[in-house]
Amino acid sequence: MRREIIETIKLSVPIIIAQLGVILMGVTDNLMVGRFLGAIPLGASGLANSLSFLVSSIGFGGLGVVAALISQAKGQDNNAEIGKLFRAGLRVAALLSVALGIAGVGVAFAMDSFGQTPEIARLAKPFLYILSASTIPLFLFIAARQLADGLSFTRVAMFVTVSALLVNALFNWLLINGIWIFPKMGLNGSAMATFIARLYMATAILV
Repeated sequence: MRREIIETIKLSVPIIIAQLGVILMGVTDNLMVGRFLGAIPLGASGLANSLSFLVSSIGFGGLGVVAALISQAKGQDNNAEIGKLFRAGLRVAALLSVALGIAGVGVAFAMDSFGQTPEIARLAKPFLYILSASTIPLFLFIAARQLADGLSFTRVAMFVTVSALLVNALFNWLLINGIWIFPKMGLNGSAMATFIARLYMATAILV
């Protein structure tokens, strides 16, 4: 039992860190926006990130079962089933990302009904549009992560997610302020940084 507990901890800690990394990306946005743009843009980014995470969390739960099924197929040494589950997960991720992305756009259209000031609602709309588009690479990352986790390669997603936080912070700084060759996008630069970081996550874990 002691050996099993130790193995479980070794597998679970990277999974926890990877999941926290996905959540902390919104926190990174808020920190950078608050540092460079002030209170009103911070309120807009905080609202948009919260609503985006609320919509996306539906897909997190829906895809979470794939890792357990892949782990079961691995225990049975059924490589064909592992491949089938992985491809099915990618298809479900694509469908969910489109559906929830559209839902996110709908939420952005209804931003004025959330009781915020007109300025915060105005700034939050385009921010949420960009975050909604970024659900496509985010869900592809989550689907590929199920394969890695199911095969007990849990550190893969952890390293990708932690490095993506650094990518997100870097592009926040570049795009908010217009550093070097990058355009000065202000608040929307923070949302674009998250989009870029999620593209990086999907590409890195698939590679």
